[in-house]
Amino acid sequence: MKDILEQMEDSAERWADQLNMDHDSIDCCNCHKRVKLNDTSPAYDSPYAPPICQECVEEIYLKGQ
Repeated sequence: MKDILEQMEDSAERWADQLNMDHDSIDCCNCHKRVKLNDTSPAYDSPYAPPICQECVEEIYLKGQ
């Protein structure tokens, strides 16, 4: 059984495959800016959450404060 990080990585790779993109970069699912896949985080606390860029993560985090 895969751990949560492996599930999130697999989910992000599936997003890239579905969008016919390479695995090195992807469009942020929030702002649609092209970013490296390794520079993304899940949009919410789920292994199936779409990947978003660090700027969007910080924006969401600051709104929650």
